[in-house]
Amino acid sequence: REVVFEIDQLATKSEKSILCRYGNTTVLTVLTIKQLAKEVNSFFPLTINFEEKFYAVGKIPNAFGKREGKPSHDAITAARMIDRSLRSLFPLGSNQEVQISNCVLSLDQECDPPVVIGKEKDNFICNPSSEQLNNSLFELIVSATEEKITMLDGAAQEISEKELEKAINFAQKEILVLIGFFRHIASVLEVKKEPMITKEIDLDIQQNETKQVRLDGRRVGEIRPLKINIDYLPNVHGSAVFERGETKVLAVVTIGKISDKQLVDSIFSRYHKYFIHHYNFPQFAVNEVASYRGVSRREVGHGELVEKTFDYLLPEVSNFPYTIRVVSEVFSSDGSSSQASVCAASLALMTAGVPLVRPAAGIALGLFEGQIYTDLNGLEDKLGEMDFKIAGTEKGICSLQLDVKNNGISSKLLRESLEKARQARLYILSEMKHLILHPRSTLPTQVIKCRSFYVEKEVIGLIIGPRGKTINQLTEETGSTIEIEDDGYVIIYNQEEKKLERTYQAIKENPKEEINKELKGIKRTTGQHPGGLLITLPNTDIQKYTPLNYPADNRQAEWMTTHFEYSFLSEMFLKVDMLGHDEPTILQKLFQLTGIDPEKISFRDEKVMKMFTEADTLGIPEFGTDFVKRNLLTPLKPTKFSQLVQISGFSHGTNV
Repeated sequence: REVVFEIDQLATKSEKSILCRYGNTTVLTVLTIKQLAKEVNSFFPLTINFEEKFYAVGKIPNAFGKREGKPSHDAITAARMIDRSLRSLFPLGSNQEVQISNCVLSLDQECDPPVVIGKEKDNFICNPSSEQLNNSLFELIVSATEEKITMLDGAAQEISEKELEKAINFAQKEILVLIGFFRHIASVLEVKKEPMITKEIDLDIQQNETKQVRLDGRRVGEIRPLKINIDYLPNVHGSAVFERGETKVLAVVTIGKISDKQLVDSIFSRYHKYFIHHYNFPQFAVNEVASYRGVSRREVGHGELVEKTFDYLLPEVSNFPYTIRVVSEVFSSDGSSSQASVCAASLALMTAGVPLVRPAAGIALGLFEGQIYTDLNGLEDKLGEMDFKIAGTEKGICSLQLDVKNNGISSKLLRESLEKARQARLYILSEMKHLILHPRSTLPTQVIKCRSFYVEKEVIGLIIGPRGKTINQLTEETGSTIEIEDDGYVIIYNQEEKKLERTYQAIKENPKEEINKELKGIKRTTGQHPGGLLITLPNTDIQKYTPLNYPADNRQAEWMTTHFEYSFLSEMFLKVDMLGHDEPTILQKLFQLTGIDPEKISFRDEKVMKMFTEADTLGIPEFGTDFVKRNLLTPLKPTKFSQLVQISGFSHGTNV
């Protein structure tokens, strides 16, 4: 596909603006620089924004005000990846603040803004289509210079270290093509780098501290002491505490109904999440005083990193019809809290009985002066050159995230890091197995019980009933929650097994049998009005489908009726009475007034016979006509008082 860059065409008052067109995807990137009053030495003042415009995909936002609100999780993740890709290329110490704003103006679903690496069969693919990406064993995003890697982010189905290395090498070749194009543009436009105003910082003290960072006596490849506690909290569905040194994370699992799923609605995609992970990092975890300002970008990013780890390891919704939420509470942090969250979440999920494919663990690696450190702590993270997070199972890698503070890492360092992470991951998993080897075979008693099955599509309406009457009545009687999908997939939830079984049996009883019970021979009525709305083709007479009659043979009337005469009705016609009209209202009223069931009154009773033979009885004279005797009484052979009432015309329901 063609990539087009338009320079300084829109945001002309900014330092620089680039409009990138890739297929039908259009992204505007704008650079602005602000002079600061004083120098910032501890970090580079860089801000990355990523905005989604719903008009880019022809949508109106769902928000109450119908305008874009705060950034979605997808937008925050994209902004963080751009930040992580670029930050290490800027020098520390500056009195200039840099802001880069990215806005998606139009979006082609087959041309996503990120440059992604996937794999189809045995071939690596750069920027795969959505269909190819769905079939790929991994999704990898790589940022790099001409020589080194500056950022990695990905999710995989237990990919091996060798396979991951091949994918990254493939990505680097594609990146070289883009960088060559960028350099060509800069050459044609005669772009010169502006000098960045910086101040040289004396790092001697920091370097001396860094050289002695492992004062705890650990070797470069040694992991801090582990402490694991499962079933930490009572009365929750699953919980575990994972401690690695001074980093302590509590993970809590809640298993809910499928309807508890989360809707993700962004310009990139619209789908439901059945596994939700929330990562909370309060300021007291690092002994700081700060006001609460909502969920930070870091919390969103770390939460999604853990989610990626379990995407492949969790069962399909069709096999485990629940929504799962895991909350990781970081109560104390001395580095690598996100990877501790992976370990804690894995343990908590297994204690909750969630059938994971395999348990997962995570580790973070650091780098200083060419030396890789396994399980970096907070000081190493702050002063080191790399933070490489890798999580997975015994079989392979499920997620990874690389941040660097130098100009990137070489292929050799990448290979060494992957191997060290594998060894550390296997060690942590072996320690976790001392507490719990496999997911528990049963769900906790606190989890709402569930049963799922399929029914035929044509009986869905019968299960629900008119205006939801049938299903609401069943729900009220049993206390069950019943969810029915359009394809006939039925899920029942109830806290009690007996009520769950009762609901299941009520639904599984073939509703077609109920239809059969309500089939009525239409010949016992004197006529039939077709119900509903009659729609005909243009220029087609409605009489092709139903006869038209003047009321009571009054041809002067202004209106006509669609009424099938008694003699016209076919013996093959059937009437369905699912609303209970077959029992006239008058019979119900009789029962309410007298307490006597009309169905149990014999027409042979002397008083009953007298009522139907006296002409002065209201509504009874019909019985004196030949029509009633010949066409109703003789063929229908009534045996009950209630049947005589229906024949008499007391009811103005379906039997008139």
